[in-house]
Formats: sequence, structure tokens, C-alpha cells
Amino acid sequence: MPEMMLALGVGSMIIMAATQVFPQLHKQISILQQHYHLELALSQVMAVLEKDLRRAGFCHGECQGEAIITASYPSEASNSCLIVAYDLNRNGRWEGAKHQESEYFGYRLRKKTLESQRGKLNCSGGGWEKLLDPKDITITHFSVSRLPQQTSDQVYRVQLAGQKRGNPTIHRQLTYTIRGDNL
Repeated sequence: MPEMMLALGVGSMIIMAATQVFPQLHKQISILQQHYHLELALSQVMAVLEKDLRRAGFCHGECQGEAIITASYPSEASNSCLIVAYDLNRNGRWEGAKHQESEYFGYRLRKKTLESQRGKLNCSGGGWEKLLDPKDITITHFSVSRLPQQTSDQVYRVQLAGQKRGNPTIHRQLTYTIRGDNL
């Protein structure tokens, strides 16, 4: 009988300890999931930006115009808009803004969200699509700047920072250095 009482006492202490630890563990797992979700979303956007920046300037012929334009939407930070052009269909020219399959691809910061649009030659105007859900992620910074180089290579620094909407303690900043392979 004393052994049974001792076993019940030890078992009760283990159960009480587990009930104290479980909520804290659950909270930590939830925070970790939110960090992971933010990291994944920002990384996916950066992968698309990197792909387009590396392709910028590709031409299977004699293309006219600028391959990379950095600007900003009115009232946003400087260099918070990127427009790139490349010869996607390999026909020797960059299809312009009015073309159904335009080969100009734009990304801009506007009202704390990152937007994209195909067929724009400037950073203003409507019709841009949000790349991330603004109810979930707030973009706090986006910029693209050309780095001064000693060689003929054009190298760009792309910075993207965001946070979980409603919880600024869950934040992430990514900085990529990307060489324009076709510039």
C-alpha cells in the first residue's frame, strides 16, 4: 500500500509538470511556425526577383531600351521599384508594354506590400498584383541598388524585409547580392 501511494504521488507530480510545460511548448512551436512561414514567403519572393534580375538584359538579337529600371512609386522610398526586361520568347526584341506577352516585369513596394506586374515600363498606375497576403505579412523595406564594381559586371543588392502583421516581434530581413548575367 505505501508503494502504491508513492507511485500515485510520483505519477501526479509528473502529470502536473507536463501540464505546466505543454502550454509553453505549444506557444514556442506556434512562434516558430510563424517565423518559418515568414521566412518561406520572403525567400520565395526573393527567388523570383533573383531569377528575373539574372535574366534581365537577355536578348536573342538587337533589343532596344533599358534592361533594368529602378525607381519608386510616389511617396515610397527611393529604389523600391524594379522593372526588368528580357527576351523571353527569343525573338530578338523586348515586347513592349502594350504587347499581350510583354517582356517587361515589374516589382514595387506600395503601402507596405510588394506588388508585381507584367508589361509596365514605369512604377505608377494600377493593375499591379500583391505577391503576399497583406493580412498576413507587412513589407517594411524593399530596395534594389546597383553596387559600384571595378569590373564590367553589374551587381545589384536586393533587400527585402517583412514582419508578421500584428506581431512585429516576428520579422525577417533578406539581403541578396545578384550579378546581372546578361547586362
